[in-house]
Amino acid sequence: MKRAPVKPIQLMPEQVREIEAVVFAVVDQSLDSRFYLLDVACEKEAGYWYLRVYVEEKDGAISISDCEQISRDLDPLVEALPELANLVYSLEISSPGLFRPLRRQREFDFFAGRAVRVETPMPVGKGKKKAVRAVPVKSAAVGQEGLLQSYDAGRNVVVLKNPQSQEVFEVALGDSKMVCLNPAVRFPEEDELPE
Repeated sequence: MKRAPVKPIQLMPEQVREIEAVVFAVVDQSLDSRFYLLDVACEKEAGYWYLRVYVEEKDGAISISDCEQISRDLDPLVEALPELANLVYSLEISSPGLFRPLRRQREFDFFAGRAVRVETPMPVGKGKKKAVRAVPVKSAAVGQEGLLQSYDAGRNVVVLKNPQSQEVFEVALGDSKMVCLNPAVRFPEEDELPE
């Protein structure tokens, strides 16, 4: 890790996008073929910069040891990038998580065929800047869950399929909606419950 500068470095949004694009290109070229690069995010939290690389295994779930190995492989490549020469950051390699919103076209493509739900972000907390948490859309909004078929970025529309009726329908996302994975979670204790 680099030594922290005396004065924290401020980045403009276009600089952040450039860093994300450059890191994305390097990681995409260097990543082991067993893995799929979903996204790269350069984010500032509590005064510190984090360079987050979201990866998934193509044929299963990615493990912590996989993330550690990817981090060791990528660290020297990312560290050598001139765009990061003056930036003190922490490199994080991880799965995108079960409930992280899908952001890029390649994420929608990778998760096609999986169960998703459309959610509306809701402000949380007090003050000028409000955090956002996801809450499910009210059940009155028909067709907000289903199997992901495709995403049209130009129209900002997601195409879903109802697994029971096989009906295919579109959901316009707009600024107020996001798409998250909707995994079925089973607990081992459920198998032992009497019917």
